[in-house]
Amino acid sequence: MTARDEILSRLGRDGEMSKPGIYRRSYPDLAAQFSAALTAAGGEVLRAAGRAEAAEYLARLLQEMGAGHVAAHRAELAGFPGIPGDDPGQVWAFAGEQPDYRQFCARADVGISGAEAALAETGSLVLASGSETARMTSLLPPVHVVLLPESRIVASLFEWVKQRPEPMPANLVLVSGPSKTADIEQTLIVGVHGPKRLVVLLVPD
Repeated sequence: MTARDEILSRLGRDGEMSKPGIYRRSYPDLAAQFSAALTAAGGEVLRAAGRAEAAEYLARLLQEMGAGHVAAHRAELAGFPGIPGDDPGQVWAFAGEQPDYRQFCARADVGISGAEAALAETGSLVLASGSETARMTSLLPPVHVVLLPESRIVASLFEWVKQRPEPMPANLVLVSGPSKTADIEQTLIVGVHGPKRLVVLLVPD
């Protein structure tokens, strides 16, 4: 048998690849698995009993951080009472509404966004960008807060793709924890290419 014949025999009959196996992951508690995976990656998870409590968590978080400039996606804040608040020390700007939104994000203390989905297997967030969901909200400020309905948590990326009926967005990013990198000596540095802190606020639907 020649080397070519051996390779083709490994691929399958007539040189065709054999059919891939079915990849499935299942977890008894998707939210718990997602929280554990994201925490292991350096992220933080807060679980609220409802939107009112989530709004309290968010207001307290912004106050504790001393956030003066907050960049956000307005649609994600719908239904959170008192957000944005009337704190005179906070200046808010919203994607798609602020003419100089990029410059605002560059000096913002916090960016608040939603997520297309969350992957329980890896603790990853699926982020898509658009006119009112600017990618810079989650990239430029040093702290990224994600408001996440628990119904958006799926077992894995494969499950999310399978469940999604519409075409994929043109700009799609997977985020697993705060931004981090390491040199050849494996010295970990956090916050070099993006936020140094990632907080996910889980909210029941």
